[in-house]
Amino acid sequence: MGKRRCQKKRKILGEEENIISSLPDSILHKILSSIDTRSAVQTCILSNRWRYLWISVPSLDFDYFQFPGTDGCSDKSRQFAHFVKRVLSLRDTSNVSRFYLQSSYDLGPTLVENCIRYASQHNAKELLLSGTTYPKPLRFPIIESLVSLEMNCEDISTPPDKPLRLPALKTLHLSNCMHDGATFVEETVWNSPNLETLILDELNVESLHITASNLRNLVLVCLTLEDGGHYDPKILVSAPRLTSFKLEGCISPVFSSTSLPCLQNVNVNLVVPQFYYEQDEDIIMQSSPLNLINMLEQLREASSITLSMETLLMSLCFAWINVFVKRARAAKIHAYTIGHFKIKMPMLWKAKAQERLIDKLEDDFAKVLARDSDSLNNRPSPFRKLKHLKLTAPSCSTLNLPLNVITYLTKGSACDKLVVEFP
Repeated sequence: MGKRRCQKKRKILGEEENIISSLPDSILHKILSSIDTRSAVQTCILSNRWRYLWISVPSLDFDYFQFPGTDGCSDKSRQFAHFVKRVLSLRDTSNVSRFYLQSSYDLGPTLVENCIRYASQHNAKELLLSGTTYPKPLRFPIIESLVSLEMNCEDISTPPDKPLRLPALKTLHLSNCMHDGATFVEETVWNSPNLETLILDELNVESLHITASNLRNLVLVCLTLEDGGHYDPKILVSAPRLTSFKLEGCISPVFSSTSLPCLQNVNVNLVVPQFYYEQDEDIIMQSSPLNLINMLEQLREASSITLSMETLLMSLCFAWINVFVKRARAAKIHAYTIGHFKIKMPMLWKAKAQERLIDKLEDDFAKVLARDSDSLNNRPSPFRKLKHLKLTAPSCSTLNLPLNVITYLTKGSACDKLVVEFP
């Protein structure tokens, strides 16, 4: 009985395998494109039907971390590089829709350059280079077919010296663009006339000017000061067709040199690091908070806004103190602030007491703002087309937002139905 059951099971499995193997090459190629190239090559042992399917799969995904061996070991890196070379040499001449090369270890500049050249020669549409070391100078050809490029520049010597020229490019994702990489980014964006989505991760530059007439989506993630980021970088954007904007990281306001009539979605989540509280008072109370307020006012066309409560409260409070105390000489907010902190001021400024106070500054500022309900009445709301407002806060936060702040953010909206989400 047991033998019959096993035979029946093998028969069923065999029939299922025959059903899959009988599918046309185009469908099998889609199946193999969903896995990494090493796994795709291993399917050649299944049967004669699968033996040569992998050589014409349109997706190439060389993932160092899917390769056997100890990460960082020279033997693994050598074997992985050899595998990539063998696959490229044995593959047929069909086009490549997607070419991924992922590694956090040095594979050698020659291999990277050969991969880029192969992608160019086979009309790749998507190219991802993650954690690789680029040759100097990097000879990046003009890839007429490329519509998506992602480069994760781990090496301090990257990005390449010369800008890229990619006439069909629609999505550009660059990571770890540091120091002198601003010119590379600016000129590459300028040389990509069809660019619609630009993502810059772990951005660390002193200044940056992005000009893209067709840009629709912009994501900027700036390094924090604790991670070595620049203090108050100057970022200017010229993108009249921008519809979605996201900004994360340290306080680094982004300004637009043109109006943004198409803007719909805005997400701003900035961190005010410990470094700020150790700086000169004028730096804190004049430049960054007011710059942030001015940036929000430039985003006034957006209908959907997501803001972090931490940045919102501290920036508004600093800006209001500056406006009312330093410019108008009115001491009301200043008195509220000093009176509030006088009660909570740690005796002799012990280190641990200072840390506890700074950790809860957002909550303290919220209480200060709540006591002065008149400070926002004369200030217009920056958002006039607001339909949806979402406020975010860390999961461990117990921060309460004063009602007058909510009123300030929403009072300029002419929408009949306004949705406000709280954390």
